[in-house]
Amino acid sequence: MNDVKVPVLRGGPLDAIRAGDFGLPVSWIRDWDGSSVGGIEPSIDEEHQSRGEAAVGTSQDACEKKTRDTVNIALAYDVGLSLLRKPDLLPLDAFYWTELPLLLRRRDPRPFLTKPELHRLMQWKLTRGKWRPRLLNFISSLEEHLVESASRKAFTALPDLSQAVSELTVLKGVGPATASAVLAAYAPDVAPFMSDEAMIASMGNVKDYTLKQYLAFAEKLQVKAKELSVEGNCFTPVDVERALWSSAVRAKLLHSPSDDKSEAEAGVKRSTKRKRKI
Repeated sequence: MNDVKVPVLRGGPLDAIRAGDFGLPVSWIRDWDGSSVGGIEPSIDEEHQSRGEAAVGTSQDACEKKTRDTVNIALAYDVGLSLLRKPDLLPLDAFYWTELPLLLRRRDPRPFLTKPELHRLMQWKLTRGKWRPRLLNFISSLEEHLVESASRKAFTALPDLSQAVSELTVLKGVGPATASAVLAAYAPDVAPFMSDEAMIASMGNVKDYTLKQYLAFAEKLQVKAKELSVEGNCFTPVDVERALWSSAVRAKLLHSPSDDKSEAEAGVKRSTKRKRKI
């Protein structure tokens, strides 16, 4: 554990993401010395690097070129995936970040999402986060033409995020978070994915999955992306979300069991003291 270099964060994960000094996500890759985290040996091979760069390419349509920092975010994200030890997630993640954006762009000027694509997107979301099989059942029960119609209306409504999300949430099983994943695949320069990790980092320890909360979340990440897009750097709200996710995964891995034990013992001592006072 001591071999891993941990940059100091000032002002929390979101404020730490700055061009030229990203803090956790980018420095994690830049300072990587091959040591293990939590007994897991991460590796950044050519396949990971090409996948990371491909994800940058498909999520940066508004940018003219990739930068070192955006590529590093993609690499940090890929390493985070490998550390989760969820082999089923890797092909789903490749679909979401690489294949799906290309499919949607090919359907311009009136793009839409198919039912099988929505089902696979939901698999990706649940595998990366909390598994809720009931949502997959809801998606399976949807009619193909309803998925295509709702998604076409949503993409047409962009950059109006409120209208776009509302068009998608008419579908059973699709809430603001899933809707944000759909929109992020097509418009990363406008719509970040509403992940737990990025929500907590940017909005505080609040998991309020409403349209109002998503709009506030999206605005924060849009502002941060714009702030970082200076001096040749080009960032999207999706880049910021991926960096925050990578940061959260790494922080979780660096939280040792001994720390949990110490906290538990401290809690017992405080409880004992309170009983004595009573």
